[in-house]
Amino acid sequence: AEITIAGDLCFAEDGYVLDKYDQTGNLSDCISPELLDIMTGTDIFYLNHEYCISDQGTPLQGKYYTFRANPERMSLLEEMGTDLVSLANNHVYDYGEDSLIDTTELLKNNSIPYVGGGVNIADAKQPVYFIVNGIKIGFVAASNAEKNRYTPQATEDSAGILLAYDTTEYNEVIENASKECDYLIAYIHWGTEDSNVLNSEQQEMGREFLDSGADIVVGGHPHVLQGMEYVDGKPIIYSLGDFWFNGETKYTGLLQLHLNLDGLQEMSFVPCQQ
Repeated sequence: AEITIAGDLCFAEDGYVLDKYDQTGNLSDCISPELLDIMTGTDIFYLNHEYCISDQGTPLQGKYYTFRANPERMSLLEEMGTDLVSLANNHVYDYGEDSLIDTTELLKNNSIPYVGGGVNIADAKQPVYFIVNGIKIGFVAASNAEKNRYTPQATEDSAGILLAYDTTEYNEVIENASKECDYLIAYIHWGTEDSNVLNSEQQEMGREFLDSGADIVVGGHPHVLQGMEYVDGKPIIYSLGDFWFNGETKYTGLLQLHLNLDGLQEMSFVPCQQ
């Protein structure tokens, strides 16, 4: 089984990414065909969905950056080969609860499952599993990225994301999911923005998630690449950076995992430049 993971994706109307796409309406003018071949050809292509997609809601008061795409942009996500997204980030709630609920509905209607956020806490904690070549692969996600907290935790009767400022709940989610699958990928939105340097808190937390049952920890949020390490043979990828987010020129990449019934056979990285 081959899993390909990209960093943060941001579609925002009147933002650089969609403006650039709208100039030609051709995805291969924006993402090189070699990369599109990888993204659409892999067994599972997974990325962080760092915006809401809705035609309702108002920007959160006091928040400097708010990102929302029109519902028809869903086709772009499909054209990129997206099989699964994480909603555990600090922009999926930028236009409030209704727009997050719209985002989940649009994803469902287009058969793209999501992790790390949802219409209530059970939805936000719900792992997603894929079976590829007889291997059951699980995905979970959470976020602890905000200094000023605008993005709420989902509750029993309100939409939001799964927060991991206190890691107790996320560790439980990881532990439970790990018993249900052969290989578990835990995503976490964390770290210092615009810094290539990972911090000790990330290292501690990453180890905690591996101890709870994750087979790999993959991070995002800093907008740039950070380092990776193996802990007792299990990888922590601290930040995959922005995959397609804004008009800056910077390094990013695609993480590729090759799995068989014995686990991770090979991990590789396709270096790219936004």
